[in-house]
Amino acid sequence: MVAAVATVVPTDWRIYAEHSVLAMRLQSVQFYGLALGLISLALGGAVFGARRFSDAVTGPLENLVSVVRNTSVQPSPTALPLMDASTGTVQEAAELIDDVNRMQRRLGESYQQLQNALAQKEALNKELQQLTAKLDQKVRDRTNELMRAK
Repeated sequence: MVAAVATVVPTDWRIYAEHSVLAMRLQSVQFYGLALGLISLALGGAVFGARRFSDAVTGPLENLVSVVRNTSVQPSPTALPLMDASTGTVQEAAELIDDVNRMQRRLGESYQQLQNALAQKEALNKELQQLTAKLDQKVRDRTNELMRAK
């Protein structure tokens, strides 16, 4: 048994209450069923909320990470598809996606400029080799003429 005593201040009355400990500990089957149902509902709501959060935030960020990884691995960044910024629901993620897309475009342009510079260098090297060969032939011809003239 549990007993409690309380005093009512203005009248100095004492109130006594007693209740069986066994009755306090035991609850009905409906109470435990309701408690288990509410816990299950809360757990299901948490899983559903986490799934929606994952779709809204984590999904676009994982997509962004895969684009960045593919950009650094692919030999030709101009062939990579750009991300769709409308898939991000969070403003910062959409801005980040736009920044990555701009970076990827600049990288593609730089890659193209580098390819053009290398092609130009190859053409100039080939022309220089031809001019060197021509000059070497002229020097040999002139040397032969001078040898014959002696």
